[in-house]
Amino acid sequence: MRHTAKAYFKPEHRAHPILLTTPDDIDHLLTALAAESWQNSVAAIYIDGRTTHTGVPDHELQIAVDYADKTTGALRYTAHDGTYFTKGTSTTGDSVVYFYMGNEVEYPRDSVVPIEDIRTAVNHFLETGERLMQRG
Repeated sequence: MRHTAKAYFKPEHRAHPILLTTPDDIDHLLTALAAESWQNSVAAIYIDGRTTHTGVPDHELQIAVDYADKTTGALRYTAHDGTYFTKGTSTTGDSVVYFYMGNEVEYPRDSVVPIEDIRTAVNHFLETGERLMQRG
Protein backbone atom coordinates (compact mmCIF):
# COMPACT_ATOMS: atom_id res chain seq x y z
CA MET A 1 0.00 0.00 0.00
CA ARG A 2 1.47 3.34 -1.03
CA HIS A 3 1.23 6.04 1.63
CA THR A 4 0.68 9.76 1.32
CA ALA A 5 2.95 12.02 3.37
CA LYS A 6 2.98 15.71 4.18
CA ALA A 7 6.22 17.67 3.80
CA TYR A 8 7.22 20.90 5.51
CA PHE A 9 10.29 23.09 4.89
CA LYS A 10 8.94 26.65 4.80
CA PRO A 11 6.73 28.43 7.34
CA GLU A 12 3.81 28.56 4.88
CA HIS A 13 3.82 24.76 4.73
CA ARG A 14 2.36 24.67 8.24
CA ALA A 15 -0.98 25.65 6.72
CA HIS A 16 -0.35 24.16 3.27
CA PRO A 17 2.03 21.18 3.38
CA ILE A 18 3.40 19.59 0.24
CA LEU A 19 1.70 16.26 -0.45
CA LEU A 20 3.91 13.33 -1.41
CA THR A 21 2.53 10.16 -2.94
CA THR A 22 4.32 9.37 -6.19
CA PRO A 23 7.98 9.19 -7.23
CA ASP A 24 7.36 12.41 -9.21
CA ASP A 25 6.24 14.12 -6.00
CA ILE A 26 9.52 13.08 -4.37
CA ASP A 27 11.49 14.42 -7.35
CA HIS A 28 9.64 17.75 -7.12
CA LEU A 29 10.38 17.99 -3.39
CA LEU A 30 14.10 17.25 -3.87
CA THR A 31 14.27 19.80 -6.70
CA ALA A 32 12.52 22.40 -4.54
CA LEU A 33 14.89 21.74 -1.60
CA ALA A 34 17.93 21.99 -3.89
CA ALA A 35 16.68 25.38 -5.14
CA GLU A 36 16.31 26.75 -1.61
CA SER A 37 18.79 28.81 0.35
CA TRP A 38 20.70 27.38 3.30
CA GLN A 39 17.84 28.36 5.66
CA ASN A 40 15.54 25.73 4.18
CA SER A 41 17.78 22.75 3.43
CA VAL A 42 15.72 20.24 5.45
CA ALA A 43 12.14 19.03 4.94
CA ALA A 44 10.26 17.13 7.64
CA ILE A 45 7.78 14.57 6.34
CA TYR A 46 5.07 12.60 8.08
CA ILE A 47 2.89 9.80 6.73
CA ASP A 48 -0.68 11.03 6.75
CA GLY A 49 -2.77 9.42 9.48
CA ARG A 50 0.11 7.72 11.30
CA THR A 51 -0.31 9.19 14.76
CA THR A 52 -0.13 8.27 18.43
CA HIS A 53 -3.21 7.98 20.64
CA THR A 54 -2.83 11.72 21.36
CA GLY A 55 -3.02 12.62 17.67
CA VAL A 56 0.62 13.62 17.07
CA PRO A 57 2.75 11.87 14.42
CA ASP A 58 4.48 8.73 15.68
CA HIS A 59 7.48 9.38 13.43
CA GLU A 60 9.43 12.04 11.54
CA LEU A 61 11.57 11.63 8.44
CA GLN A 62 13.88 14.56 7.76
CA ILE A 63 15.26 14.99 4.27
CA ALA A 64 18.37 17.19 4.09
CA VAL A 65 19.90 18.44 0.85
CA ASP A 66 23.33 20.08 0.72
CA TYR A 67 22.49 23.64 -0.32
CA ALA A 68 25.97 24.19 -1.79
CA ASP A 69 26.56 21.18 -4.05
CA LYS A 70 22.91 19.99 -4.36
CA THR A 71 24.00 16.43 -5.22
CA THR A 72 24.25 15.04 -1.68
CA GLY A 73 22.28 15.08 1.53
CA ALA A 74 21.18 12.92 4.42
CA LEU A 75 18.14 11.41 6.11
CA ARG A 76 17.13 11.25 9.75
CA TYR A 77 14.24 9.10 10.94
CA THR A 78 12.88 9.42 14.46
CA ALA A 79 10.23 7.19 16.07
CA HIS A 80 9.47 5.55 19.41
CA ASP A 81 12.35 3.10 18.99
CA GLY A 82 15.08 5.67 18.37
CA THR A 83 16.77 7.88 15.82
CA TYR A 84 18.31 6.57 12.60
CA PHE A 85 20.54 8.21 9.98
CA THR A 86 21.71 7.38 6.50
CA LYS A 87 25.13 5.76 6.46
CA GLY A 88 27.40 7.24 3.84
CA THR A 89 30.71 8.96 3.46
CA SER A 90 32.51 10.87 6.16
CA THR A 91 33.05 14.58 5.90
CA THR A 92 35.49 16.82 7.74
CA GLY A 93 34.51 18.02 11.18
CA ASP A 94 32.44 16.40 13.88
CA SER A 95 29.07 16.79 12.15
CA VAL A 96 27.24 18.10 9.10
CA VAL A 97 24.90 21.06 9.58
CA TYR A 98 21.67 21.62 7.67
CA PHE A 99 18.86 24.05 8.45
CA TYR A 100 15.16 23.41 9.07
CA MET A 101 13.21 26.65 8.69
CA GLY A 102 16.30 28.61 9.69
CA ASN A 103 17.17 26.40 12.69
CA GLU A 104 20.42 24.46 12.76
CA VAL A 105 20.11 20.65 12.63
CA GLU A 106 23.23 18.52 13.09
CA TYR A 107 23.74 15.16 11.42
CA PRO A 108 26.61 12.70 11.94
CA ARG A 109 29.58 13.40 9.69
CA ASP A 110 29.22 9.98 8.01
CA SER A 111 25.54 10.46 7.09
CA VAL A 112 26.15 12.10 3.70
CA VAL A 113 24.85 10.12 0.71
CA PRO A 114 24.13 10.86 -2.97
CA ILE A 115 20.75 12.46 -3.66
CA GLU A 116 19.76 9.34 -5.61
CA ASP A 117 20.05 7.28 -2.40
CA ILE A 118 17.75 9.77 -0.68
CA ARG A 119 15.24 9.49 -3.52
CA THR A 120 15.30 5.68 -3.23
CA ALA A 121 14.88 5.72 0.57
CA VAL A 122 11.98 8.21 0.52
CA ASN A 123 10.24 6.21 -2.20
CA HIS A 124 10.69 3.05 -0.07
CA PHE A 125 9.28 4.93 2.93
CA LEU A 126 6.14 5.93 1.00
CA GLU A 127 5.73 2.40 -0.37
CA THR A 128 6.19 0.56 2.92
CA GLY A 129 6.06 3.05 5.79
CA GLU A 130 9.43 1.67 6.90
CA ARG A 131 12.86 3.33 7.12
CA LEU A 132 16.07 2.21 5.40
CA MET A 133 18.50 4.03 7.74
CA GLN A 134 20.74 2.55 10.44
CA ARG A 135 20.40 3.55 14.06
CA GLY A 136 22.51 6.60 14.91
